[in-house]
Amino acid sequence: MLKKFGFCVLIFSLLSLTGCWDNKDINHRMMPVVLGITKEQEEYKLFLQIPKAAKGQIQTTIVRETGTTINQIIDKISANLESSVDLLHAKVIIVDKSLAEEGMKDFISGFMRSRDVPSKALMVISQNDIEDIFSALENQEHSEETVLLDYFEKNAGWNPQIPLTRVW
Repeated sequence: MLKKFGFCVLIFSLLSLTGCWDNKDINHRMMPVVLGITKEQEEYKLFLQIPKAAKGQIQTTIVRETGTTINQIIDKISANLESSVDLLHAKVIIVDKSLAEEGMKDFISGFMRSRDVPSKALMVISQNDIEDIFSALENQEHSEETVLLDYFEKNAGWNPQIPLTRVW
């Protein structure tokens, strides 16, 4: 009798543990293409450029948030919006020059540990203010890709001095 009961519990637990309970619907995910990171006092400020397709054009939305860690900021953004943030499609990461001089060890090691950001993402250090860069990009319409991603393409029409060294 005890063996039958144990067998029934085992079968029930196996049936209840299968399925797609952790599957994320693509309609409920935001996939930013460009990240901007700066630091004000002791808090990081994160900018996300999120493309949205509309009438044959790509319209971009800029999302801004502050927090003590990058992961906390992404969790805040996901909590405030109906969609969760998925950084696996990030192509360019722009870091403020003052933050880069201070040190990037914390958030790069966080990216490496969490495996949320692809290893092929380009890391860019900007001398200009990150706020100004993303304000200029806000709500621009493009027929193909984002402007920042086109800027770093090999066939962009000019030859910037870009050392392609992978961070991780």
